[in-house]
Amino acid sequence: YYYGVRGSDERQAEEERSRWVLDISRAMRLVTQSLFPPFTISCDPLEAVASTSRRLVAGYLIHHDDVVVASVLYCELHPQSDDQAKLVLYENELCQTPVMDIYITERSSCCEKVGINCSCFCVEDHQFSTRTLSERKLWLRAISNVKVKLQNHAPSPACEEIKHYRLG
Repeated sequence: YYYGVRGSDERQAEEERSRWVLDISRAMRLVTQSLFPPFTISCDPLEAVASTSRRLVAGYLIHHDDVVVASVLYCELHPQSDDQAKLVLYENELCQTPVMDIYITERSSCCEKVGINCSCFCVEDHQFSTRTLSERKLWLRAISNVKVKLQNHAPSPACEEIKHYRLG
């Protein structure tokens, strides 16, 4: 969207429009951040949950379910295995109840959404939002790294290699 504002001259109108956009952006960021429970992004698996042993990165993301519903889900990225990787979405950080798996291939689309202080990104047909811009960058970088491995037909990493990935 592009907001138009009346002003005594073009410069004054542009300054007013810029203030509106920044205020709207700030309000949207505060609302978005209020939806997340307290958490820290983690690379470490849960000892009690075997399915998390191959986790590369995990944390809460807002998932766009449809035009009127969004869910706050705990997501974890898994490395490549054969010709795909996956993003597992759980109800919460206990990782007991999976909601869905999103498979990532070398051809999967993965991109950031453009906007002022926007923390949204897409993986295939799924839209997500993070708490902050830096978290969005972290998720996109991790997914991009996995896609590079897929594009180069890298073998599935062993447990020791996954430990090294987590440190990097």
